[in-house]
Amino acid sequence: MKRIVFVLVIFLFLFPIIFAVEFTIKDEFKQGETLLAKVSGNFVEPVLKENINFYRGHVRVSIEPFVAKINDEFYIYAFLPDTANNYSMVISGVKYMNGSQLSEANITKEFVITNSTADFSLSPGFVVADSDFSLEVQNLKDSKITIEITSETISGDEEDFLFNDSVSLRSGEIKKIKFNLDKITEPTFKIVQLTSGDSDSGDSSFWSFGSSSGSGDFNYEIPVNVFEINKTIRIHSTSDDDVINLDEIANETSEENNSEEQEVPVTTLTCAERGGKICSSGEECSGTVENARDAPCCLAECSQKTTSSVGKIIGWALAAAAIIFVLWFFKYKYNGTKREINLFGIGKK
Repeated sequence: MKRIVFVLVIFLFLFPIIFAVEFTIKDEFKQGETLLAKVSGNFVEPVLKENINFYRGHVRVSIEPFVAKINDEFYIYAFLPDTANNYSMVISGVKYMNGSQLSEANITKEFVITNSTADFSLSPGFVVADSDFSLEVQNLKDSKITIEITSETISGDEEDFLFNDSVSLRSGEIKKIKFNLDKITEPTFKIVQLTSGDSDSGDSSFWSFGSSSGSGDFNYEIPVNVFEINKTIRIHSTSDDDVINLDEIANETSEENNSEEQEVPVTTLTCAERGGKICSSGEECSGTVENARDAPCCLAECSQKTTSSVGKIIGWALAAAAIIFVLWFFKYKYNGTKREINLFGIGKK
């Protein structure tokens, strides 16, 4: 009876910690598959890529994560190794609310990489954009595959932004799947699903992260956050789909055409997509800092803040001056009151 009570007490003690943060990730991944995860909770500090580490058993492995905050939730993706084993993802050094208490306990999720190979790989695992974008896929199988593409609007504009509803790839082939945001007129959050296999995967649940119940199906669910839409320059020539690339605009001084010119969009990326780092409160950037979608972004290295030594020098100088003054004061005080002893006068008496 005492043992049962003890187990219940431990469970009740751990219950708030277990459910303070919701960690959505698959239990199993195939070799070559892109890991997708979502972390939800009341975080006091943002989850940064520096807070995320991967382990094979108890040994840390070099897997680089990518993180973005979308609708108050943190989405993570990473490219997994081709080594079957037991793995874990650990989020550490982040403060979050556990009920009414502030917690900094590690958030850990275990998963397995199996011996089977994924149908195709994906990059990136999430999208934050205000202009047209693309997803890159590669066929990892030894035969041709067809990837079906669908999208579901969670909030915002219901307009479709797919160029194609499917793409075929030969073994090892890499292709980019393009998405057109011309018809999206307001901030929008969508889920894009990429599915290979013959079975219908339409019944798979939102953020199920993996194969549906149909045999042969393999899919990804990619969150797409369209945060702001600006008008683009469009050329009305032989095709209505000719859109000027921002890089081309930056390199060209002028261009003569009969097109209708409108405002050029400025794409805002996350710090991770810029290839930078978000420095913590105790760090400072050693180089250029630029604005990013999620936070000020350091394009160099983050290092511990160095405190100025000027204040210390002034303090020590004042202390030394005070000591010198005290020594001078006592020296002259006692020298002024000190009387010379006349030994000859004493002897005459």
